Amino acid sequence: MAVITALGGLAALDMAVFATRAEATQFLNGWGGAFTRDQLYAIGSAEPNSAYAWDKPWAQATLPAATRIFDKSKGSQGSSTKDPWETFAVGPVFAARGDYTLHGLGWGSAISSLPTLMERDNSRGRLNAISTLAFGGLTGGYTCTTARLFGGEINQRNGLVYVLMSNTADPRIAADATTTPGGFRLSIFQVVKTAGGAFSVSCNSNSRSGIKAADRTIAQEWAAQFPSAPPLDPKSSWGISSDVAIGANGHAYVLAHNSADRHALIRINVPQTAAGQPIGDGQYTFEVVKFFTAQANNDANHGLTFMDGKLYVQDSTGGIMWRYDPLSGSIENLGSGGPTLPMDLASAQMAPIVEGTVFNDANGNSAQDAGEGGVAGQAVEVWQRPPADPGRGWQLLGEVKTNAHGQYSVLAPTTSGEFLLRLREPKVDGVNATQTYASAGDFKTRDGATTTVRARCFSQAGDYQSFDRSGACYGGRSDGIDPPQVSDPIAAVGGAAIVTRVDMASDLAAATADFGVTAAGSWGDAPGV
Repeated sequence: MAVITALGGLAALDMAVFATRAEATQFLNGWGGAFTRDQLYAIGSAEPNSAYAWDKPWAQATLPAATRIFDKSKGSQGSSTKDPWETFAVGPVFAARGDYTLHGLGWGSAISSLPTLMERDNSRGRLNAISTLAFGGLTGGYTCTTARLFGGEINQRNGLVYVLMSNTADPRIAADATTTPGGFRLSIFQVVKTAGGAFSVSCNSNSRSGIKAADRTIAQEWAAQFPSAPPLDPKSSWGISSDVAIGANGHAYVLAHNSADRHALIRINVPQTAAGQPIGDGQYTFEVVKFFTAQANNDANHGLTFMDGKLYVQDSTGGIMWRYDPLSGSIENLGSGGPTLPMDLASAQMAPIVEGTVFNDANGNSAQDAGEGGVAGQAVEVWQRPPADPGRGWQLLGEVKTNAHGQYSVLAPTTSGEFLLRLREPKVDGVNATQTYASAGDFKTRDGATTTVRARCFSQAGDYQSFDRSGACYGGRSDGIDPPQVSDPIAAVGGAAIVTRVDMASDLAAATADFGVTAAGSWGDAPGV
């Protein structure tokens, strides 16, 4: 979507409210200054300096009028209508940093407009500016700034600040491009408070070498997902959103839009260490997660943020809120009721993730040995019982495919509840395969929650059970057949499809579910093996 010079947003968990002036911000309508993980926040340009909130938007088909929660123009330092906030973020609501709690950042589109950290002052009922953050002359050895600062978000697991930057006001990418345009980059900053009470900013990582296509370009991914549909014009121009959202695995997500009312949710894969820290000027890559169609006014979306497994997007023309489902590809119109001309969305959530690898266990020993690589093109389905009507049984929400390395990643459909992953009819080099291995485990997050992954399969003794540890796991029924169509991936196949159950407990969770398969025994061409 076209990027306007105004910023599109920061939505996160360990930081505060960004502003371009060191001013106080007055609380309104009984709001106590406490951001929560149950609220969606927005700021607008028609009502400069004001912020709004909705309670539990995932539980509503249409959003009611938002509550105005604070107004920066009513602080102790006078009016700031000439300098409205253009981006906004809230930080980890469950974590305080010493004697202060961070709640956001804000800045203008020109690099001379610098972010400002703010803290809550409950005694006066307002947010006070703490420090202006200068991005120039950063430590870390990376060139982390360009001509314009666009949207950003704070990683809720570690407090790192992700910022989209560009040397043009409207960065775009062609459908056949293998790398993002020059000057467009994702930079990642670390903000720390020194022993003397001051703040310092370092540049941890930057995509200055360009963000390259991981496996396929936008046009190639369209052809792979919709082989019967007319191909995309390889030279069609896709505008890149002015905001970014973050998954619990540390990767970033943006929206891209072309003139045919198509959107693409694109993941920017951030290179990281085993501990989850970004790697310097690493090899950033991008890949299309999902295509969407038929959204009105889709050239003017400024705010993106994840809540309860869905992507919320607000239209800056008319203030319409949209809810995107990354699994089904559906888009819901939730109505308006917040800022008239929205500039950004924010929440205190990220997108929970389940990811893993489907590998070729060629020798069938229930382990991934040297030379046993991933299997591309395998379908991993996501099933869930409707939270509002669990008696309907398991419903298929959507599927993802493994990439060229056998890896897949699922944006989990909920932040609190169970769902199933089904590996559907795996094949190795075109030969039907059966399961030999599954991973399982507990994944604890900093909010004290524990997400569990449990494989459901046969043991070596032939007992069908739920496994809480990784190891040998024989999927498929005892006759080896995995039906291509199932209504219930557990009951309808007699406890037999290749299924793993996930009990998601937090938006901060990044869980793993691997599958090992072999063509030595199969679900279709060699029953009973």
